[in-house]
Amino acid sequence: GAVATVRGIGFTRRVPGVTCDFIKDNKFAKLGFHFGPTLQYNGNRTKQNPDPAIASLPKLKGVFEAGVNAGIDIKRVLNKHDSLSLGGSMRWDISGKGAGKIAAPTAGYFTPLSKGKAIGVEAGAEFADKKYANYHFGVTPAASAASGLPAYTAKGGIKAVRMAGLAAVDFNNNFLDGGLAMAVGVQYTRLKGSAARSPIVTQRGNRNQWMFGAGLTYTL
Repeated sequence: GAVATVRGIGFTRRVPGVTCDFIKDNKFAKLGFHFGPTLQYNGNRTKQNPDPAIASLPKLKGVFEAGVNAGIDIKRVLNKHDSLSLGGSMRWDISGKGAGKIAAPTAGYFTPLSKGKAIGVEAGAEFADKKYANYHFGVTPAASAASGLPAYTAKGGIKAVRMAGLAAVDFNNNFLDGGLAMAVGVQYTRLKGSAARSPIVTQRGNRNQWMFGAGLTYTL
């Protein structure tokens, strides 16, 4: 991933997408705002799955989702350098696959523990319409006959909730001078609603999903 600002426009690049912020904030202001387009790629079942039942389902073509991202940052909440972020995004399928739309509200808090250490937490949810839910979690009668899974028609509504945490340490013990730092993170996602009841999840998958990550960061 990468974060950058070019001529007042902010860019956030995180696999598998990119988000832009067209609002330039005063760094000394109590409130900050962000608004701009977002683009994300969803690979779906484009590759062979080792599970024979899932492998027998029709492959799903990758979907490009585009939309808007907006939010507000409240700075200096508990100390001089922390921030509370509230926002969300709305994305639509622009690939013509009929994959519907999804909304994702989020809330996060970030604070330094010292000049060289910082932590952050984030909570969020995803709400999908019927087209999105059916494209990703539905099982057609033909797919049922091929896989042995029961036919299933998914419905719109809440899709998932998630919690995430991040910790970062600067190698020079000072984030202000730039350079190398290390970050580690963990995210827990729990599928909800119609997505969680899909036989793809209940019989062959797991509604509880964990993601762990670690990497190096470089700040100019």
